[in-house]
Amino acid sequence: AEALGKIGSDKAVESLILALKDFDEVRWRVVDALVKIGSDKAVELLILALKNSYLSVRRNAAEVLGKIGSDKAVESLILALKDSDDDVRKNAADALVKIGSDKAVEPLILALKDSDDYVCWKASEALGKIGSDKAVESLILALKDSDQYVRRNAAEVLVKIGSDKAVEPLILALKDSDHYVRRNAAWNVRGKAADALVKIASDKAVESITLALKDSDQYVRRNAAEVLGKIGSDKAVESLILALKDSDHYVRAKAAESLGKIGSDKAVESIILALKDSDHYVRRNAAEVLGKIGSDKAVEPLILALKDSD
Repeated sequence: AEALGKIGSDKAVESLILALKDFDEVRWRVVDALVKIGSDKAVELLILALKNSYLSVRRNAAEVLGKIGSDKAVESLILALKDSDDDVRKNAADALVKIGSDKAVEPLILALKDSDDYVCWKASEALGKIGSDKAVESLILALKDSDQYVRRNAAEVLVKIGSDKAVEPLILALKDSDHYVRRNAAWNVRGKAADALVKIASDKAVESITLALKDSDQYVRRNAAEVLGKIGSDKAVESLILALKDSDHYVRAKAAESLGKIGSDKAVESIILALKDSDHYVRRNAAEVLGKIGSDKAVEPLILALKDSD
């Protein structure tokens, strides 16, 4: 197998494909050999091998097609996303990620509903890589899917594509019942909808997110407070000042932090009051933000804060 790969002759392709069902030590060399040959004939025969009765042949054929990277394989790899075997579907999804083609958009969106999480993840990765506007409308619909994993993946892909069409649907996604969709990236997990809004921010988005600061769910309010700081619009200042009195300490802390990022003098007096907040995290943020804004009004309160218990 190794020698045939070095020689690189088309004559070896058919025999090498049959050898894909051999044990691992051989199979790895066969895969390398087929990738090295990488001819049109190899691609054609590997496409046929995607329907082989041997699982190992189908799995490895999908893997090799991804490594060769030929557009000719896209339609067959799309069909392989429906294979009865999980590993075939995984390898086909991986291959589509590597190739990247507009032809794959619709089937990949359907693959977001696959029973295997890995296939869903790879489908979303492929869609993000392809980045086609064709995907946006279907992904927006996927944000309303009954399956939370589909919604998570759809939100993640819309982040990567970054289309203005997705702003309003992603604002609604901040109220999603699944915390992985709506929670903020500041927690270092899955703030997918929030991150997308930062990338594709508009005045329309700011207005809607400020309304989210009044949501009954604290996680939505947390998301909104942080996203407004990342966007950095003066239009959010008044709403963030009100959020400094929120019942949730994390919302108050994020509101203070966001006001610091926006840097508005209007917020100074309210942030000074936050230096006396019952939560030490809010007081820390307030002190830091007052330093960033740099107003003389904050000097005396900050001197008093030098005696804070924290």
